[in-house]
Amino acid sequence: MYRIAYIVAAAALVVTTAASAADRAPSVARGKATYLRVGCFECHGTQGQGGGGGATLAPNPLPEEALSNFVRNTTSFRMPAYSPAVLTDGDLADIHAYLSSIPKAPSPDSIAILKNLTPTKPTK
Repeated sequence: MYRIAYIVAAAALVVTTAASAADRAPSVARGKATYLRVGCFECHGTQGQGGGGGATLAPNPLPEEALSNFVRNTTSFRMPAYSPAVLTDGDLADIHAYLSSIPKAPSPDSIAILKNLTPTKPTK
């Protein structure tokens, strides 16, 4: 009897653990919300484009492990390090998912209205 209860409890634990991992898969939506909530946008721009003293983060962000390592251990005077109490590993995975979702800007040559512009001479 105890053996059956043990097997059922172990199976429930496996199912619960699998559900928790699935619930915590990196999320672009959570990443964007966290990026905005903790203020990353103030220096890095709303789409990671840089400016305001912050480096360009997107498109093509650092690999997730490198981004996490930098965020946790930076000694930059421009950016504080963020402990897991402020940004969890899940939060960082979500932020990375958000930054990875940002597409590269189109080439000016691919924008129709820009193709038809002719240079003008400056007026004096």
